[in-house]
Amino acid sequence: PSFRFLPTFDVDMAWAFRHKGALRFAGGLAKDLFAGQWKRLGRRLAVRFGGHTDPFDTFARLDALHRDFHLRPIWFFLVADYGSFDKNSRPGHPAFRQLVRRLGESYPIGLHPSYASAEEPERLALEKKRLEEMLGRSVWLSRQHYLRLRFPQTYRRLLRAGFRQDYSMGFADATGFRAGTAHPFRWYDLPAETTTELLVYPFQVMDVTLKKYLALSPEAALEHTLALARTVRHSGGIFSTLWHNSSFDEQEWQGWGAVYEGLLQRL
Repeated sequence: PSFRFLPTFDVDMAWAFRHKGALRFAGGLAKDLFAGQWKRLGRRLAVRFGGHTDPFDTFARLDALHRDFHLRPIWFFLVADYGSFDKNSRPGHPAFRQLVRRLGESYPIGLHPSYASAEEPERLALEKKRLEEMLGRSVWLSRQHYLRLRFPQTYRRLLRAGFRQDYSMGFADATGFRAGTAHPFRWYDLPAETTTELLVYPFQVMDVTLKKYLALSPEAALEHTLALARTVRHSGGIFSTLWHNSSFDEQEWQGWGAVYEGLLQRL
């Protein structure tokens, strides 16, 4: 059976502390102080005033890693207006726009439609246009923020907005095969009894699932992920992972960088 590995990344926050406006910086500072988060407070100040590398700024490391293994991951960017569940970097910030363009020169780029866009569908077209303006080309790949899917509404909205591939089909709180397959398939709109042009690419495992929901150690997470890959290799299809740039922060995710690197080495 044919087998292919497809890594994907969601960029919910490009930077933990850097490139934030004065209000967001002050708010984060106050939150750390009141919560007694002294280590986080120290890191925030070290990045802001001490010239330390931002812990979420792992893009150069990941670029080098993927080049070593001749891989082209898909990067999904959140370009929403700031909100309770959409805390991305300001889309208009020059550093953010430069990051999107730089990654877009080497890799496929998709939109990470905001949490708010599920309640206010008009935001979807706005966010798509923003990302396209940054890249200077059309965007037709998507993955929902928080994997927020509602059927048939979400996929119908994506089609109307011009998307042709979606990568949201997977579990947040478990690993495995949400659609029962590792092969991409055209979404069938059941109420309309119509096969659509939207191609759905399932993924099988997410970093947050392994660490937070399943509470696995890095070593156990690697073996768990490799077992999923073996299942796909046996049955045929695309083994797809969902990782975040932020999960290579070696303080909050100590030892987890080795999980992803070990996966690439052993696939």
